[in-house]
Amino acid sequence: MLVQKVTGDPGVLEVFVYPFSGTFLYANNLVAEDSVYGHPAVPGVVSVGAINAADPGNDDIQLSSSRGPVSIYHSPFELREKPDIAGIDGMQVSGAGGFPPVFFGTSAAAPHIAGLAGLVWSGFPEKPGAEIRTALLESSVDLGEPGRDETFGYGRADALAMYEFLLPAVPPPVANFTVNRTEGPAPLKVQFTNLSENASSLSWDVNGDNVTDYTDPNPVHTYTEPGLYTVTLTANNSAGSDTLTKPDLINVTKPLTEGRKNL
Repeated sequence: MLVQKVTGDPGVLEVFVYPFSGTFLYANNLVAEDSVYGHPAVPGVVSVGAINAADPGNDDIQLSSSRGPVSIYHSPFELREKPDIAGIDGMQVSGAGGFPPVFFGTSAAAPHIAGLAGLVWSGFPEKPGAEIRTALLESSVDLGEPGRDETFGYGRADALAMYEFLLPAVPPPVANFTVNRTEGPAPLKVQFTNLSENASSLSWDVNGDNVTDYTDPNPVHTYTEPGLYTVTLTANNSAGSDTLTKPDLINVTKPLTEGRKNL
């Protein structure tokens, strides 16, 4: 194909070529960039690049995967960031109608992403589509140049990360506790009561030696030796941990003598 400008102002003519076997192409005007066109170029559409399923690291883009950005030459000129995300190809299907049971390229990567997003969305049916799209993109594994790029978009889709992205935020724990007594002669039995908020696990150090003594919510400890004892409670959950220390909280005095006990 030969294109010759006859008249008019200089302009840009984009030609998208799909060569069949045996076709010869002059490489002097071939570029990978700006090769996304049609529906995938629409801002509201999730444009998917294809990652080679045969790559052990799943971080190599297929040579046939279109690259961004998208140039819109209709006045006014617009440059759109595409693709949006990348998915692994090599999808396996039934093979009905003579279609290959395993196929590759963006034709496989795009339904891979659609199925992934639909499956995760089924776990959060109350979420609007815009939030599902954000979760899909923001939870992806960054590949290529740092941040969004014109080859992988936001990166490789990650179903588990997308699911976790949509989970309700876990509030951080707040450690708190009380005791039924703070002073008395040995042996002194003390009941500890957990008042922590948002804790999934607890760790008690009831004698100030930096060693966990109990993990129960409301332990009972008997102090057999006189002294001042610092008590520390650490509350944990997936959002982090919080520690409350009460120095010299428990004052254990010497045991009462038999004579005093009988008074």
